[in-house]
Amino acid sequence: MGVSLVVMLSGSSTRFGSNKLFAKYKGKMLYETALLQAINSGAEPIIVVTAYQEILDDCRRHHPDIVPVNNSRPELGISESVKLGLEAAIREAQGELSGCGFLVGDQPFLRAHTVRDLFQTFSENPDKICMLSDGEKTGNPVIFPRSFFRELLHLEGDHGGKSIA
Repeated sequence: MGVSLVVMLSGSSTRFGSNKLFAKYKGKMLYETALLQAINSGAEPIIVVTAYQEILDDCRRHHPDIVPVNNSRPELGISESVKLGLEAAIREAQGELSGCGFLVGDQPFLRAHTVRDLFQTFSENPDKICMLSDGEKTGNPVIFPRSFFRELLHLEGDHGGKSIA
């Protein structure tokens, strides 16, 4: 069974002042960096959940292996992206998933090898939630084993997987 990765690109970035997904860092928009992190992770399938047509179109044109999912109700919060992404991952993998990871789109300092290492850790601990940590604080990305899918699908509002972890 495989491990999917859901890239969540639906946020409105109200505190940032503009949509940070389209902000450039080192010549690339943040959402493009997130796509590259996902592609280089080794995850399969990769699902991109976004409320932005430009990102959907980019995925369809330049990344045929990525499954784009339109989030038409981003105002429902992070939970909507989690649910849409997980449902698509299960559908694409025809139910054959041992886990599903979630990656946010505003981490330009995250390296592909770090994401690959997280997936390796999950493969060695397939019944555990695996997430990045700096030793004090945990954060994204995070991978949930199949046993947590039901809980993830019942999240509400602006609550993501951290409330389960």
